[in-house]
Amino acid sequence: MNRCSLLGLAALLLSAPTAQAFINVTAANGKLVVEGDGGSDTVDIDGVAAVGGVRVRINGGFSTTFGGIRDVKVKLGPGDDHLKVHGLSIGGSFKAQLGEGDDVFVIDNTLPLGVVLSVFIGGNVQVGMGGQSGDLAEVRSTDPLTSIHIGGRVRIRDAADVDLKGDGTSHELEAADVTIGGDLIIDSPFSADVNSDAKTVDIDNVNVGGATSIGLGAGPDKVELSDNHFAREVEIQTGGGDDLLALIWGGEFNQFDSSLVASGQAGNDTVDDDPNNNYATPPVFKGFEAIL
Repeated sequence: MNRCSLLGLAALLLSAPTAQAFINVTAANGKLVVEGDGGSDTVDIDGVAAVGGVRVRINGGFSTTFGGIRDVKVKLGPGDDHLKVHGLSIGGSFKAQLGEGDDVFVIDNTLPLGVVLSVFIGGNVQVGMGGQSGDLAEVRSTDPLTSIHIGGRVRIRDAADVDLKGDGTSHELEAADVTIGGDLIIDSPFSADVNSDAKTVDIDNVNVGGATSIGLGAGPDKVELSDNHFAREVEIQTGGGDDLLALIWGGEFNQFDSSLVASGQAGNDTVDDDPNNNYATPPVFKGFEAIL
């Protein structure tokens, strides 16, 4: 461990409000590790100008900066935690596990003082939420000229509400899109509208190079796909409850280069399919009581 890591670790331990709420931050061999235990904490991970430059801020106060970071791993304990990633640029992977409590996970472009940076994560992004009704996961472009690019797979598990949103206007590749090079996987045992946008899964202005799988559990869902480009097969299972799958929003439509198979399963389920959606093969809708 380098001297900067030791100083950062010591200061963070001293800044913890109680003995049950330590935040440990270490960096070695290009890997940044952030570990929490107990309290309800806000952890901000900011990119700096150079690739691999990372600043970590804890509860809006103490911060420490590292260079040469390739991979990031975050593990937070119980408590209502917020993990926010702003303008990060690393060549490797990002892994996060949030514990029990109503947690919020965000990737966006906006740093303090309104500075905006594109996000680049060369490898996989894997996020595990705590499986609580207040868990929210967002990957969101917050500037019309800056993108979010993830080279590998994105997997989000156990979030009640998921938003993946670029800042473009069509399914064509645009400067402020969210682009995922590998597969997109969303798994949730239940859903809730945590951010009050009347949706439980919202995917807008996203390009996915791999396969897409959305698997939801019990409870009423509204899954909305608009202005996206899916290069490979898409599979959606809405689970139990009275669900709505909306493949339209205000006339914006999607490009499906491969198959779409959607299953309504239990409940009174509806598909709203815009006739302007572009399908390489006819979509398959199973178990839906109404197709609009």
